[in-house]
Amino acid sequence: MIKGNSKILKLKHYLNKIYIPGHKSFHPGFEGITFLNLFQFVKEIFFNGNFAIRSAAVSFHLFVGIFPTLIFFLSLIPFLPFEGIQQYILNFSQDILPNIIYEKFEKTINDLIVKRFKGLLSIGFILSLYYASLGINTLFTAFSQSYQIKLKNHYFKQQFLSLFVFMCILILFILATQISHLNEEIFTSIFPFKSNLLFEYLFKLINFIIEVILVMLGIGILFHFGNPSSTKFRFVNAGTIITSLVILLASSGLSIYFNNFNYYNKVYGSIGSLLIALVWLNIVSYVIIIGFELYAKIDEIKNKFIKS
Repeated sequence: MIKGNSKILKLKHYLNKIYIPGHKSFHPGFEGITFLNLFQFVKEIFFNGNFAIRSAAVSFHLFVGIFPTLIFFLSLIPFLPFEGIQQYILNFSQDILPNIIYEKFEKTINDLIVKRFKGLLSIGFILSLYYASLGINTLFTAFSQSYQIKLKNHYFKQQFLSLFVFMCILILFILATQISHLNEEIFTSIFPFKSNLLFEYLFKLINFIIEVILVMLGIGILFHFGNPSSTKFRFVNAGTIITSLVILLASSGLSIYFNNFNYYNKVYGSIGSLLIALVWLNIVSYVIIIGFELYAKIDEIKNKFIKS
């Protein structure tokens, strides 16, 4: 027992020495914070934040709202004056989603972004706007239930902000596909032969960096407008960085697990794919809510743990 306690103390002492890089002039959101500080804060909020119920509510409303919303907005893609955007949207979706989820919805997504369904634009417009704001609004409600947050948004203001944030995230998604297209054109001009290994690795690396930055920007917008007490937009913050990286890593890990070690899809067919989608949404919701706690009270971590 004594040896075990001494090992734990040594580990805590080691973690308390590992500072997350930061400097006052750049202020990336990690200044003076150690991994132990982050662990202590996450442990504290984990037992006070009621995350299981909040993440379940968020994932349910995202699941209800995401598909009608995507049907409407993906139906807009064929009307956009961007050449080749359809393929890049498919590629970007494949990078973000676990493979097993993407494979099930690839044909549907492809039909929506290639064919022009004018009826969907007229019939689904009002419902799509409602469902678009529903998932984001539920996230904002989950944020407001945080024991860290004291202020609350007015109901109609929150509805408007939910729709505005959704539109911002949609624009970021379209922007990501265009940047990926531009990135490929630049590398093709530099490396005419795509079989070049250097081309492949550099292209994948730069695309990954772009994805991380855009996901961080989307998360930052979500956190900023979801916190009524937020006065200044903070793009580079402990909450946005950790949330973005964990979401991308969790998506990759979940994809590897279901592709190699699980047979939900083979046994249950399409129902198995829906179960996998729900698991993924629940994990993403969990990570976003915990990341928001970190984002909203980063200064409190500095004051509470560093000074103590």
